Amino acid sequence: MKLIMLLLVFAGLTSRVNGEVIEDVDFQYYQISARTPGEVSSAIGKASGSVLWTGFTRWKIDRWYGFKESGGECSPQSAKVYLSIRYKMPKLFRAYTDPAVKRTFDRYYKSLMKHEEGHADVARMAAVDIDQMLTEISADDCTSLKRLENQKFQEIIREHRLLGKRYDLITNHGRNQDRFHRGMFEK
Repeated sequence: MKLIMLLLVFAGLTSRVNGEVIEDVDFQYYQISARTPGEVSSAIGKASGSVLWTGFTRWKIDRWYGFKESGGECSPQSAKVYLSIRYKMPKLFRAYTDPAVKRTFDRYYKSLMKHEEGHADVARMAAVDIDQMLTEISADDCTSLKRLENQKFQEIIREHRLLGKRYDLITNHGRNQDRFHRGMFEK
């Protein structure tokens, strides 16, 4: 089921983020400068410090919940899930750059951002899965609940980090992004 939802999110057919997940998105930019369209790619690679990773998406999930004890059972109450997404992306240094350079940069940026948004979608899926887990989990006592919740939280994070790595392998870090399709996640 998780792979089907991942495919639907990547295909743009659904958004799994609901009102229970509080999302914060931020961008950090590094400057590039190019005089000709042919210099754009090398300028981005040089400024980013990597030819492979010219854009980067970091995500972190935190959660908060109170406890509700009732009838010999403990469950989370008033749970909130916080998702923080940070993009690191190139930015063209000069506004007065040659229009051909700007067009080349804009095409590169659009393609790179499309790939990085795929990583953000994986993070959103993790946040929704954590939110769902918090609505379903319970234990005999609150100490056990906290231990079980932390174990499940770590499992969800690990699972989605692996999905992000698999996404990079399938898309070759965005180089094959336009060839990405649903069947690539089938076993």
